[in-house]
Amino acid sequence: MDLILKIKFCSSKNLEVGRVNSVESDLSFLFATFVKQFSYMKKTKKKIILNAIELFNKNGYNSVRLEDIAIKAEMSKGNLHYHYPTKKEILEGVLDYLQEERVRLLQTSQDDLALDFNMVNIIQRYLHFQFTFRFFYRDIFEIVKIIPEAKTIYEERINRSDNFTKNFMYLSVGRGILKPEPHEGHYEISSKFGSAILIAWVERRELLGAEKYPIQDVMEAILELIYPYLTKKGLEWYQKMKGEIVGLKEEESLIELIRK
Repeated sequence: MDLILKIKFCSSKNLEVGRVNSVESDLSFLFATFVKQFSYMKKTKKKIILNAIELFNKNGYNSVRLEDIAIKAEMSKGNLHYHYPTKKEILEGVLDYLQEERVRLLQTSQDDLALDFNMVNIIQRYLHFQFTFRFFYRDIFEIVKIIPEAKTIYEERINRSDNFTKNFMYLSVGRGILKPEPHEGHYEISSKFGSAILIAWVERRELLGAEKYPIQDVMEAILELIYPYLTKKGLEWYQKMKGEIVGLKEEESLIELIRK
């Protein structure tokens, strides 16, 4: 190959390599931009959802407008509309978020049972969850009219709560904390009473205030529900839980914790 052909060949190869490098660089830039935009959109959507939940809790779903959510989230209505064109879509996003948090709550509670069987921590997390999404239970009839699938979410929530409480009681028997049930199915029925106490507390607390219905009261109510069935070992556990309740402080809602 003569000198001229060699020069042409080398130039051609360098051009091809340059093009490949350029394409790879462009693709890397586009991917990085996409990831950044996706992360920003995800963060913005979560901000909208959290602020919508606060307003739904305070004013009720039907009383909240898109403008209210935009103001609360400190963004323009156009920006809000870009992410969620309608209030129904925001509600759908809120329900998705509720279910994600519910799964996380269940896993954390199961971990607590496996580690130290601390009933106070479990109930505290449950109440925080209920209070954070209290509008859902309060406005469920209106919500189901808008999103019929919400009925299934509500039913699953109630069933999971009852089942968890029932399993807690049967596990307590296995650990020697509770006596065997007087007859088959007794603890299953008792677990429904426990769930009812927790739900009623959230409603009363919201309507009448934390001073009249502090978190310590509902904890003690649950303990007294199972007191007649405690074994000697259970009475020691009872005293330990009572000590935990005395030192309990009113904590922030899940929304406030998530913001930090």
